Amino acid sequence: MLDKLKVEKVDGDIETLRAIPYKNHMIYIVRIKKLHIFQWLISFKNEVYMGYMVIKPSKGKRKLTEQELGTATQTTLSGAETTIDILLGDVIEKDEMDIAKRFIEFTENND
Repeated sequence: MLDKLKVEKVDGDIETLRAIPYKNHMIYIVRIKKLHIFQWLISFKNEVYMGYMVIKPSKGKRKLTEQELGTATQTTLSGAETTIDILLGDVIEKDEMDIAKRFIEFTENND
């Protein structure tokens, strides 16, 4: 069966930006370069949760700047942390909830 699969070498299309623990749960921040997708994955009580956003380079540019990359990574991480906080039943601070709402609105408006 495996010998019939066509394996294509793809150089650097998917990149793990961060893998960090948060309140005893792992968060993985992944970027799919060609599609400009920033995704978070978390494992919580044997279930996987995820969210993503599409962040494209400025008009006329092919790549994100280092500052844009950092902002996108941090925003994605905040979404993952807030999700864990909600799943744990923690009280969410107003600024964290505002970031989470913007993340949800951004994702819904860019699908």
